Amino acid sequence: MYSFIHEGEFVQIEVSEAGKVTGAVSCYKNEDQNKAEFIDELFEQAKLDGATLSFRTKPVNGLWFEFSGTVERGSGKAPSDENYWKIKGKVTVRRTGENGQISEKTHGVTLKSFPQESDPRQN
Repeated sequence: MYSFIHEGEFVQIEVSEAGKVTGAVSCYKNEDQNKAEFIDELFEQAKLDGATLSFRTKPVNGLWFEFSGTVERGSGKAPSDENYWKIKGKVTVRRTGENGQISEKTHGVTLKSFPQESDPRQN
């Protein structure tokens, strides 16, 4: 799990042994976080090619995301530390307005990994 655009939002990314990428973004529906409801958006398409990650979420309530970036080691010393991994790139937020027009904003982001619990099978 990684941080996302705003405080409290996150993205979960799973990569299978076969290399298939799945995941979801959990985010605020509106930019005004005090009035916003929380929604989950599943990946519609995702790909990890070497260290390059890209994904697009399925639209939910007229909102969806497209991301492209690279996976890098972060400042954490161990997987149990925050920011052991980071994903740097750009995310485009797309919204369909009441008039049917699509608006978009692109942000440069650094998604920092949350601390991971150790695998009990390794103890």
